[in-house]
Amino acid sequence: MTTKKTTKPAAKPYTATAAHIKLAKTCGEALNTAGSAKARADQSAAKLHKVGAVVGAKGKCPLAIAFIDARFPGGKNAKGEKVSPGTVDTTLGEFRKAVKSGKGYDENSGRATGKAKKKGAKAGSGNILISIGKAAKPDDAADKLLKGFNALKAANDGLAGLAAFLIDAIDDAKAKKFNPLAK
Repeated sequence: MTTKKTTKPAAKPYTATAAHIKLAKTCGEALNTAGSAKARADQSAAKLHKVGAVVGAKGKCPLAIAFIDARFPGGKNAKGEKVSPGTVDTTLGEFRKAVKSGKGYDENSGRATGKAKKKGAKAGSGNILISIGKAAKPDDAADKLLKGFNALKAANDGLAGLAAFLIDAIDDAKAKKFNPLAK
């Protein structure tokens, strides 16, 4: 059985129109008002999705600028408090997702499902993660492993011996230029 490869025609580049910018602004403003704010924001995002709108970079895309200016007038939230750049990025990300998917806008979607991105040392789960890309060079991979095993050694006395052994093994492999037959 053979399968046919189908390709989609290239999407036309998107250009924000005045009407689309107004919808982005409505979405941002709706979130600052009581009542049917979420419904208005959802409708605006759905309309933008329907016309194929693409929300670009903060400060460069007219839709992103209109949304952020309306959502945080003067750089402040509905309580009049200054918002952080991280909050702006997160909020814009949720708007971008809503427009791309056509589904409802929800600033708390990450928090509600426990999928919010964690930043900084305090937010960690206590696990030490080592991430090495498939195309990493041996020296880069060894450095990442050393960093991870040193963190393990410092964090867990019970595993300090194992971590020290692994650190020594990596140092030995680096000295031999990753050639196990070298002396």
